[in-house]
Amino acid sequence: MRRTLLFVALVLLARGATGQGFEYRTFLSGLGSVTGANGVAVADYDRDGDLDVYIVVREAYDAANTTTWSRLFANRGDGTFVDQTRASGVAGSAGVGLPNTAGNGAKLGAAWGDYDGDGWPDLYLTHAGPNQLYRNNGNGTFTDVTATAGVAGGATQLSTSALWFDTDGDGDLDLHVGVWEDYPGDGAPRDLANPYFVNNGDGTFTEAGAARGLGDVGKTYTTLPVDVDHDGDVDLYDANDFGANRLFLNDGTGTFDEATAAFGLENTGEGMGLALGDLDGDGREDIFLTNRADSPVQTNALFVAQEAGGYAGQAEAAGVAETGWGWGAEFFDLENDGDQDLFVANGYFASDTPNALFENTGTFPLADIAPDLSVDDLHPARGLVIFDADGDGRLDVLIANVSRAPHFYANRASGGAWLSIALEGDVPNVDALGAVVEVEAGGQRWVRSHHGAQFLGQSLAPVHVGLGEAEIVDRLVVRWPGGGEEAVTQLRTNQRVRIRQGYGLLEGETVASGEAPEAGTGLRIVNASPNPSAGSVSFVVSIPAGLSADFTITDLLGRQIHTSTSVGRGSGVVTWDGRDARGMLVAAGAYVASLSTAGFRPSSIQIIRSSN
Repeated sequence: MRRTLLFVALVLLARGATGQGFEYRTFLSGLGSVTGANGVAVADYDRDGDLDVYIVVREAYDAANTTTWSRLFANRGDGTFVDQTRASGVAGSAGVGLPNTAGNGAKLGAAWGDYDGDGWPDLYLTHAGPNQLYRNNGNGTFTDVTATAGVAGGATQLSTSALWFDTDGDGDLDLHVGVWEDYPGDGAPRDLANPYFVNNGDGTFTEAGAARGLGDVGKTYTTLPVDVDHDGDVDLYDANDFGANRLFLNDGTGTFDEATAAFGLENTGEGMGLALGDLDGDGREDIFLTNRADSPVQTNALFVAQEAGGYAGQAEAAGVAETGWGWGAEFFDLENDGDQDLFVANGYFASDTPNALFENTGTFPLADIAPDLSVDDLHPARGLVIFDADGDGRLDVLIANVSRAPHFYANRASGGAWLSIALEGDVPNVDALGAVVEVEAGGQRWVRSHHGAQFLGQSLAPVHVGLGEAEIVDRLVVRWPGGGEEAVTQLRTNQRVRIRQGYGLLEGETVASGEAPEAGTGLRIVNASPNPSAGSVSFVVSIPAGLSADFTITDLLGRQIHTSTSVGRGSGVVTWDGRDARGMLVAAGAYVASLSTAGFRPSSIQIIRSSN
């Protein structure tokens, strides 16, 4: 019997190892300790340069039973993970469960967002019952600030997906929470409007959903931020179960009007997941909606953006109308050939609808190649996140399963060129949520929105663009939230770049990268944390040999607080006494010595740590 079990385990570990494009690595990656999950989301919570994973365990939290804890996994940098749940303190201690949650479970979603703008991703968790907000302390631990922030929501509500976004244009992140239903305990479940928490800028929030026109009382599973009228602000589209989906049009101040029919986005069914991507490659992003699409009676929807404005339904033409009982869905470029493919997580508790992967070859209809790549698993799934776990430029797939360990598929497909674009926005929206990236290469143009929204999750990850056969990116343009844009030209492909609002390219290789920068070239330094500070602050930087820099620290009004001259030549530390400073502070620098260094690349200049 023991030999038989060992054989079965080896088969499970090796499943797909020699497949066409994916390698099954759930247990080899260290993610196999979770059993039964809903949402899943990624972010670089420890700021070490790779993407970490948070998985929401469905079962109600029990402090004495670690199998009921939601899990935070730190990435070692190679696509393997170590469980940091106990050390970080983010097990999700709410989610006690309610009498009837329609099989959803007690804990549902996870949304990463830096609500206080200190550079460290914070975490919001949705539950059956009060939700939770964890503030990232910047040292690997988190503090539950739900009560002081005022974002718990109702004690008897079932919350689903949460969304961080700057909807009112004031620079900080507001919070929209989807509510499936309310269970007041009197035996009569009732609909409850989705709460919209406005960020007050001081660590607290004010609920203003009804006042701002966001009183959707449908059973919302996912909310997608999408600029449907291309006016530069964020509109919101709700996927609702057992009813009509709704589009809310933003007037630019965070006040909304319902405008679903005006943009051709009507759909009535059992809406679950939403995804945003350019499926037909015309530079306009389309919307995919999962439904209970296991029969022609009810199908998924694909809303293709039209040149004249609005959307047209093309799910049947694209071949994505019927996938089974759909949940999470994501557009991504499987083989970096320049076309976005579509992954759909499927299944109910007793259904036999496998996951689907639609390959995009540039024309409709798309073909489901999930069986060919051994990712057509029959275990009922929920959340889905697609990200580059091991930094090899290929997007990997992580699926949360209802009653077993998640599926983690490492992408091994051979394919074309790529570019990974990390964005750094101005404080307080330091992750630049709401930015739009345009890439031009080889006569083609790609447009990607930076939002991270998923079914039961929100991730903070770089924007990834597959570039096909391109060898050079002719032009990269970032349109920042709130206005303004940044352009970089002549970038090499197959690399990770970092763009900072107001400063341009911070990290990345250009065609002429063998030249050292001239004196006076700007160098943006990350902020210390916490910020503001009540004591001494140290900015630790690494500078290539032969270079040095001046650093200044200013407040948000531009007043110079501190100056350090000629720091660097290998490494440097800027330390100052910040006790007399008031408010948020910004550190910046410029080169003062520019000596030729063989093999120098701008990406050699990087911030190692910013500490308080």
